[in-house]
Amino acid sequence: MKTLFTLIQVLAFTFLFAKHKTVTIDKAYKTGLATIKIRGTGNYRGDCLKINIKNNGDDSLFILLEAGRRLDSKNQGDQDILVTKEQLYKLEPHQKKEFFVYGFCCQASNHAPRKDSLFSIGKMADLNLISLAKYCNTNNFSILETQSAVWCVSDKRPLASISASNESLRYFVSLITKEEMPWYQLEYHDASSNTVFSDRVERVTGNIMYTLKKDDYYKIELHDAKGNLIQNFTENKLATKGTYDYWFNMQVSNYPKGKYYIHIYNGNELVTKKEFVI
Repeated sequence: MKTLFTLIQVLAFTFLFAKHKTVTIDKAYKTGLATIKIRGTGNYRGDCLKINIKNNGDDSLFILLEAGRRLDSKNQGDQDILVTKEQLYKLEPHQKKEFFVYGFCCQASNHAPRKDSLFSIGKMADLNLISLAKYCNTNNFSILETQSAVWCVSDKRPLASISASNESLRYFVSLITKEEMPWYQLEYHDASSNTVFSDRVERVTGNIMYTLKKDDYYKIELHDAKGNLIQNFTENKLATKGTYDYWFNMQVSNYPKGKYYIHIYNGNELVTKKEFVI
């Protein structure tokens, strides 16, 4: 009797499941199972798109929007959107519903999508962006951190543009880009009205650990790539031997792009040299 009851349960579940179809958004669109329209909300990160879906069939329909799909802007001057949060949309027969899409711009040099700008369902992004999108899908990163990470992969923006407080995201992106983990963080000027990404670094911050081997004067200097002294931060100060840290925080708006070096001397000996790039 128990076996019969179990069999009835299995058959009932199978029947109910058969009445529902689960398909990717690409398949739903191409096979005509659903009518799909995607429009911009006026934002370029987070809930930046709206998707309208109409179930064209007589059965309930589950549509999967995958993390890692690159939704294609129909305006070539606007940024495409990388989906970083997987979503499963449920629609009853012939039902029409609207949903937000959680994603991020992945063409740093293009404009932000305007409100009601049109998008197609596009295709899955390259393997690096898919890997990042899936990682973001399983973690609760801030909008700013996620956008910086996407641009690091899609547009080779420096790894230092990701907040130094999020070491796990920095490390994951470094595995993708093969870029060495930076000791510092870059902060950028606000973007202009025509773009969403400013390429102008405003400030460099970071903590430097250093060891003085003897009781002596020490000094901290900034040099350019040619070795020229740009700034002296300390003059000569007397300190006892030991390990110290120095919080570097400098506005660099007026500095030319390039490599710079922080030198820390113990007497006449260079004990630490740190590079940053703006």
